[in-house]
This record gives sequence, C-alpha cells and structure tokens, in this order.
Amino acid sequence: MHLNTVLNKLGLVSLLQNKKIDIVTRKFEDIRSNTIYFAFEEITKKNFEQIRNKGAYLIIGESSFLNNHYIKVDSIKKIYQKYLLWKNKYKLMGKCFIGVTGTSGKSTISTLLYRFLSKKRKTIYFGTDGIYTDNQVFTTLNTTPSMEELFMHLNNQHYVIMEISSISFFEYRLFDIKFDYLLLTNVFEDHLDYHKTKEEYIASKMLILSTNYNAKTFISRDVTDKRFLRLNHNTTYYGFDENKIKFFNIIEHENKLQFDVETYSDYYHVSTSILGKYNVMNIAGVFSILRALNYKMDDIIDFISKTDPIKGRYNLLYYKNKPLIIDYCHTTSSYFAMFNDVKNNYASKLLVIFGAGGNRQESKRVEYSNLVSKYASYAIITNDNPRDEDEMKIALMLKDNLTIPNEIILNRHDAIEKALSMINDFDGLLILGKGPENYINIKGKLFHHSDIDTIKEYIR
Repeated sequence: MHLNTVLNKLGLVSLLQNKKIDIVTRKFEDIRSNTIYFAFEEITKKNFEQIRNKGAYLIIGESSFLNNHYIKVDSIKKIYQKYLLWKNKYKLMGKCFIGVTGTSGKSTISTLLYRFLSKKRKTIYFGTDGIYTDNQVFTTLNTTPSMEELFMHLNNQHYVIMEISSISFFEYRLFDIKFDYLLLTNVFEDHLDYHKTKEEYIASKMLILSTNYNAKTFISRDVTDKRFLRLNHNTTYYGFDENKIKFFNIIEHENKLQFDVETYSDYYHVSTSILGKYNVMNIAGVFSILRALNYKMDDIIDFISKTDPIKGRYNLLYYKNKPLIIDYCHTTSSYFAMFNDVKNNYASKLLVIFGAGGNRQESKRVEYSNLVSKYASYAIITNDNPRDEDEMKIALMLKDNLTIPNEIILNRHDAIEKALSMINDFDGLLILGKGPENYINIKGKLFHHSDIDTIKEYIR
C-alpha cells in the first residue's frame, strides 16, 4: 500500500512523496525502511531523529513538532484504532457482537453466555479473567480488550462476547465497533479514580448505549435512571417480574440457589450451583439474551441447572464444617450484596479477609471498612494489588475506619492461614477481592498468589 492510501483512510494529509509503505506500527522495535510509525510517546528532536534514522518515513503523534515527516493529531489512540479498524474490518463480518456492561455482574453474565453459546457455535469471550475461545484461555491486562488484542484473536467465531468497561470507551478500545446485543446490569459509583465524578461515570455508560443505537438492548430493573431508556430505540427491561419471564420463590438451600421461572406458557423449577440470591438478576440477564437469540427455554433451564460455579465468584468451600467463601468483590455494591447474602444464608458471626487496590478510588476504602464493620465480627486486612502505593498506608487507611476487632497481615497467604487457624471461633470465613486471580501486583511486579489454591492446601 502507498502512503496516501493510509492517510486518506485516516483523514490526514501529508506533503511527502506518495511512497510505498512496507510497515505500519506503534512499536519502535518494528520500525524498518518505509514505515509509518504511530508515536504514543512524546516526540522530541532527539527521539524524532532516532525514529527517522531507524527508517520511519512518517511519524504520527500528539506532540507539537514541526517537520514534513511528522503529523500532529489530537488523539493518537483514536487515530491508531481507526487504522486498525480499517485494516481488519473484514474480521468483523458475519459475527454477532454481544456486549455486557455495568458496575457489577458483567463477568458472571458473560461467562454463562460463553458457556452456553460455545456449545452451539464457535464463540470468543473477552473479559476480566482473560480471553476464552476454543478451550483456550489467554491473559489480558484489561477487562475490555485493546483493538490489537481483539483483531489478534478474532477469526472464524460467530459469537463475540465482551465485557465493556466504562474506561474502554474513553480510550477508544472499541472505536466504531457496533454491537448487536447490549446488556446493562446496574450503575453504581465506580472508577472515580478515572472518571472523577459519578455523573461522568454514568455518562460513560450512556455513551456505550447511545453509540449503539440499533442494538437490541436489555437494561436491568436495578437501573432506576430513566435517561438510559431514551438512548436506544430497541430497549427492554429485564428482572424478577417482567411480562415475558418471571422469577420468584428464590431461596438458597443445601448449597444450591433455587427459584421458579414462569413464562407465558410454561413453569420451571431451577436448582443451580451459581450461589447468591443477587445472581438471579444476573441469570435473568442471561435468559434475556439467549431468548433474544431464539434459544429454547428448556435448553436454557437445563444449562443453568447443570453449570458449575464460576471460578472466584461466590465459591463455597468447607473447612472444619465451616463455610469458606471466596469472591472477587471490588465495588461497594458487590460488598453489600455479598455480605447481605452470606449473613442471611451461611454465617452470622463472620470472619473477613479484605484489602483495597492501590492507585484506585480511595473513597472505596472507607466504604469497604464501613460495610465490614457492619456485617463482620473480626477483620484481617491484607494486600489486594497495592500497585505503586505503599501497602501499609492502604492497610492503615482501612484499619482507621474499622470499628470491629482487626489486625493487619499484609502477606495474603499468611492472612488466610491465620484466618483458618481462627475458624473455630466463627460461623464462617469470607475472603474478598482477588477471586480467580493468581497474582498480586506490588510496585509493578506480579507475585504469584491464589486465594483458591491457598484454601485448597488446607481442605484436601
């Protein structure tokens, strides 16, 4: 391809000769002769010369720099995503895109959709816990993939399921990707370290729906903001008591979540290993999408009844006949839902292990401690991805807002070990924050740790 072919697609203009371009890249190490280089770093006179000497014919970036071999753009992320979409648009053809967004519940709904749909047609799922396709799992750093990741893994799948984070839209990770089906689980306060205000966070969710005006959209009854209904011409609610599908008689009994489902013509009783009464709303979301895809109710009921628990989401184990529950909880709303369910169904005198992520919304730490104080009898404060922050500073902030007996054990493995040694004094143990993850991020280094594996060392 030639220079002007690329620039025309990007809406850019250059005075350079229309040479043949051999490479288009954002990676410095890939630069060769006749390369278009997307510079995500700041461009200075020194590194401009280095990039040019390596072979770049044209450099595109955000820096203010004057040279015929350089084009300044407002957003390098947006223009690069636009290029990737143009080069790979054929990979989007013939696919059914399903997006799940909301403060909590995205992973549960998306995982269940993937489990069901992958048995019907070739399916790929991009989510918090990785990229799933063809019985393979690929690690990823973000809930919503970059466009590079997306096109790297897309091939001949029919269904493409994505968890859509609020941040991903602002970073153009899904630039001009159109969804066939969208589901909004709920909208609580989250990611304020990024969005700064609750209104900005809500606006990001609205943007996801409004830019997919033609998508068949399902909104949970948990969403009370009526503005969401006006963003899409093909929107319906889902929940416990809708006209088409009703969910009722919800109980947890003998380590099963049980409920009844009624449609226009049929009545079903469901017993599933997906625990937590709040998960009935997530299951209702799954029903809504699968029914819209014209799958039979009998098949959906059979699937929900037989599917395994989702790793790291309300995983219930027992040690010395006491319930141990591991969950990925990392929002205030999920803390509240988890405590409310566990206290009502499994343990009244509760021992809790928890922490808070570094370089993230600090107000959550006060909220976490307030909820732990309200529902637990004893707390062990530990690490939960402190990242670049001082781990003891985070722990002390959590401790300062606790009003119940507590202690700090930063090593998460040791914290779990200590809690298990105390289990006889409590009705149960709740381990929050890491769920399925197998690492802890400390100062940019990933240290291996798994809550689930640690627990299993003791209950073999």
